[in-house]
Amino acid sequence: MIVKLRFYLLFLIFLFTIDYKAVAVEPTTKLSNEIAEHEEGRSDRTERLAALGRVWGLVKLFHPYLGYKNIDWDGAAIKAIAKVNAAKTSEEYELAVSEMLAVLNDPVTRVIHKDQEMGDTEEASEGISSQITKDGILIVKVEDYAALTAYQEMIGKFEEISEKLLDVRAVIFDLRSTRYLQPEEKGQLAILLNESGIESLLTPSLIFSPGERSRVHFGLRRQQGVTDTDYHSALYTKNGVRTVPDKEATEKKIIFVINEKSDLPMVALGLQSAGKAAIVSEGKMTDASVVRTQSIKMPGSFSVAVRLTELVYQDNTTGAYANVTVLPSTDKLDKAMKAALSLARLPRQIAVKKEKLAAVNYSQPDNPYANLKPLPAEYRLLAVFKIWNTAKYFFPYKHLIKENWDSLLPKFVEMMSKVENDQQYALTVSEIVTYLHDSHVYIPSKPILDYFGTSSAPISVRMIEGLPIVTEIKDESARTAGVEVGDVILKVDGEGVDTKIALYSKYLASSTPQGHMIRVLSRLLTGAEKSVLKLTVRDRNNQVKDIDLVREARFNAPKVDPKSPAYRILQQNIGYVDLSKLTISMVDAMFEALKDTKGIIFDMRGFPKGTAWEIAPRLTDNSNVAAALFEIPTVMNPESSTGEITDNKATSSFIQRLPRTEKWRYRAKTVMLIDERAISQAEHTGLMLKAANGTVFIGSSTTGADGEVTNFYVPGGLLIHFSGSSVSYPDGKQLQRVGLTPDIEVKPTISGLRAGRDEVLEAAIDYIQK
Repeated sequence: MIVKLRFYLLFLIFLFTIDYKAVAVEPTTKLSNEIAEHEEGRSDRTERLAALGRVWGLVKLFHPYLGYKNIDWDGAAIKAIAKVNAAKTSEEYELAVSEMLAVLNDPVTRVIHKDQEMGDTEEASEGISSQITKDGILIVKVEDYAALTAYQEMIGKFEEISEKLLDVRAVIFDLRSTRYLQPEEKGQLAILLNESGIESLLTPSLIFSPGERSRVHFGLRRQQGVTDTDYHSALYTKNGVRTVPDKEATEKKIIFVINEKSDLPMVALGLQSAGKAAIVSEGKMTDASVVRTQSIKMPGSFSVAVRLTELVYQDNTTGAYANVTVLPSTDKLDKAMKAALSLARLPRQIAVKKEKLAAVNYSQPDNPYANLKPLPAEYRLLAVFKIWNTAKYFFPYKHLIKENWDSLLPKFVEMMSKVENDQQYALTVSEIVTYLHDSHVYIPSKPILDYFGTSSAPISVRMIEGLPIVTEIKDESARTAGVEVGDVILKVDGEGVDTKIALYSKYLASSTPQGHMIRVLSRLLTGAEKSVLKLTVRDRNNQVKDIDLVREARFNAPKVDPKSPAYRILQQNIGYVDLSKLTISMVDAMFEALKDTKGIIFDMRGFPKGTAWEIAPRLTDNSNVAAALFEIPTVMNPESSTGEITDNKATSSFIQRLPRTEKWRYRAKTVMLIDERAISQAEHTGLMLKAANGTVFIGSSTTGADGEVTNFYVPGGLLIHFSGSSVSYPDGKQLQRVGLTPDIEVKPTISGLRAGRDEVLEAAIDYIQK
């Protein structure tokens, strides 16, 4: 939809965790038991590939490196898919995943074995201990991280330690743990150091802990074309914490002793960056304990940890580096403590050099792989990964999908694994995206166009009273061949029409049943240019006859009568406006011509030309009318308290209001004619007219697909369009998957068509005359 937005987007207003109650209408039923059947027979290979796809997508969207580093993440997936396909053991699968992650060159994003995820708690202890050496060095040791979770019991012990800080010349914090920590244990040390006052007594200087930088996506930026909506990605920096010194704080040497299992407080890095502290690490130090990560459970006995943030210091550097690195200590020789004591007694600290950060996020467009033909199997599966992850995080109407999206990924993998050629691939992509149930979904692909055909017949067909009926003659050649409006289509190229409809339904995404049928029927008669369409029809005399028609591309568009004006006055002094013809430049003249009429009928049984923004303000005296609620997925944090990957927890939203105008107002009745041919901007026109003066809708429900469209490429050069933002009534009432619903329902009949009547227009005239 092309929306003429006259406002500024306030992207940093987030509406968290919206509870959507609306019930979605399913145009094509894909029941949960169908998913269950697939799950029962699912292979290890399928589950492994699906898990790989989840990891790949999480890294692609949330790993900071992918925001500014030139990393061939597609290539890493292609290699991994091939190795997973060939893997015969869990170890080979794990190696394939590990090698894919290695491309990032990030020690934080890695394979984690079960024994690394968390361990049993230590034997009961007092949690923390301290002692002072003869030369005035305070050694504080965390004995049991589990004990630190008992805040009320521990705060007093930490306050006792804070008093000892006043009389020592150096302090060593021994934070080494013998096991990996439980989630609830992490961060407790930092809280106690802060609230006991220890932090503020370490130095008389103001200390700035590093901030954290993560990626945030305001909708999905289009990979082709532009939109009025500012879909974009950015790097978001959470400010670091400032530690204000206590007035009694004095300069002292500060050393932190850690290992890979330690919970390092962020203030330690702030102190180190300011030259006030040193870090001694058993083994190579990383920032794994201080940055946010997300864990994904993989098939087998391992998980994958994915970095979500990176550190940002005041000097625009990043990372966590030890001043001194030692080998793990033995029972007889504590090398790390020995190094810490030496540092505490040295007159100077050992400096560390950190990595400079890129300041700007340059989004890398996806490679469409358009010239890669035939497309290898690994690239087909990459397409599945891209579709599933894009929809998971960016499809604003995912909450309306009946199926569980997470459960569908293995099914999509299985579907794609059966593909043998490029046309099957394109059709399978089309079938997968039908699960979005979005009539904005469109893939302008040659293989798909070749399948359906590029040229139409010289007639239009709609579903009337449950039957496919000829509703329009586009060219005299059809009339000459014997077709009449009102004929019932029985067969298409020798195949039963019901069979043909069922076959095409498989590949066409739609928001509603009525929207689905209009899409299917638009493809029903298409074929190659100049090919002969063989129809079997039943006419008004109940006679069955065979008819040959020639398909031509010039018949693809709806028939337009050049002699029919965009607006006119009907005999009953009622204005009529064909919104599919009316242009913005005609609006003022239209109102002048119709200003004395009893009412105006706006015919929206087609697609408009952006006139709603000019028409609607002239139907109301209110200068502050809310017309629609827009919501854009704001994707910045896939974490949840349960460790599961979540999505779309926030939206950027705004109320679209009618533009203001100083022009005179039309105050008589207004009606809008609607049916399933109204989609997107046509439906948005209805929202605006309804908001302006309560314009009455007469006809039948519209398609139910509104929102600014975005797109993305998958391998093979397939460009997938879909709704990138959601649109609803100003009060949040659902439009998508429902459509505009008529205030007065009127549907055409077969007898009415055969008689040349427009029964919907007749009903509108009757309404205005009352």
